[in-house]
Formats: sequence, C-alpha cells, structure tokens
Amino acid sequence: MTTEQAKKVLKDAGYCIESLTHISDVQSHYRCSDSDALALLENISDTLSEQIDDEAYRLEYREI
Repeated sequence: MTTEQAKKVLKDAGYCIESLTHISDVQSHYRCSDSDALALLENISDTLSEQIDDEAYRLEYREI
C-alpha cells in the first residue's frame, strides 16, 4: 500500500489527514535524530488536543 492509499483509507475512516506528520517533516527543517523528531511530534500532539478543546469551547460545543 502506498502512502497516498493509506491516507485515503484513514480519511475514509474519519481521520483528519491534513495534519498527518512524519519525522521527515521535522528533519527537512532541523538537524535532529529520528527519535528526537518523533519526540517533538509527540509533544505537539498534546498541544493539538488543547487547541481542539479551546476551539470546541469557543464554538460552544457541549462535552459528552
């Protein structure tokens, strides 16, 4: 399966693939190891969760 096919499968399953990132996205801008790039991506995933909460609150979505 190609990356594009995998993205289509994920999108069809309801995942937002526009923010799908890879360690190469970090390493194309910064000199770092694979594990450091992955750690950076994992750290920003926490920030994304916070942004979702903030935006949902702004839009007055109710929590489940």
